[in-house]
Amino acid sequence: MGVLRAEFDASALTLSRLNATRLIVRFADGTLIDTELADILPPVRDVSDVMQDSVEVLLALPLLSASGGNLDDGRECPPAPLARRAGDRPRAGRP
Repeated sequence: MGVLRAEFDASALTLSRLNATRLIVRFADGTLIDTELADILPPVRDVSDVMQDSVEVLLALPLLSASGGNLDDGRECPPAPLARRAGDRPRAGRP
């Protein structure tokens, strides 16, 4: 558990930018993040407002959808159901 590997672009640091080039992290819940195999690197972060000899970096998993459906298995998903689609005629008693 923890950071297994973290690599950063040293030339970006000279420009006050934190740019991860590879991350392998195992979170406490067992989730494995490996940006070389499948996962997306975090965006480059401007650290000019916090530049010191060292900077603490925190990693977290994004909550994309609390109800699930965050896995992209390559299949096309149908759109979420709508109360009424554009062009539908209203039914009696409904606007």
